[in-house]
Amino acid sequence: MTHKKSKIPHSLIQSLVAKGVQEQLEKRCDADYREGYEEGQKDLQALVNADESEKIQKLRLSISSLESQLDQQAFTLSEKNRLLHDATKRNTEKNQKILELERQLEVSKNNFETFKKEQQSLAALGFVDKSFIVHNWRDSWKWLSNWCFGLVMFFAVTPLPPELLAVLPEHIRFYVIAWIAFCGMVGRYINQSHGIKS
Repeated sequence: MTHKKSKIPHSLIQSLVAKGVQEQLEKRCDADYREGYEEGQKDLQALVNADESEKIQKLRLSISSLESQLDQQAFTLSEKNRLLHDATKRNTEKNQKILELERQLEVSKNNFETFKKEQQSLAALGFVDKSFIVHNWRDSWKWLSNWCFGLVMFFAVTPLPPELLAVLPEHIRFYVIAWIAFCGMVGRYINQSHGIKS
């Protein structure tokens, strides 16, 4: 059997082989590239997801902190509203007391004006004693008004023991003094001519 020599030039065979190898390499590179690209995309997506998860966690922490601050501010506002309400209530009570005192002052002024007019009428009729001291000053220790005013002075200047103050209401001294002064004022109008000279 005789071996026939190929008529295809050797250089052409080499170029075809090189071309085939090149194509195979390109196919292989494309497959590797695609596989690497897909893995890279997966890794990138995982990184993005991890980054977004971290951002979401930070946002949640930030929202939680803001909610805590909002709750604190709401509590502070509620406390301020309560204090404002208490201050308004105290102010209203003080205004009522002022109005009551003004009313009492007006009544006292009217009483004084009436008394003055009565004194002027009595003076015009000649019934008023114009001496500086009353004629029965020696009996003044018997007068109810002087007893009341003496008690007012006693309670105003005498310190009370702390144990007694702890048992009594807070403003008891003020109320006792006011009540005795009122009794003294009333005592000035009581007829004490029977056994007690006024």
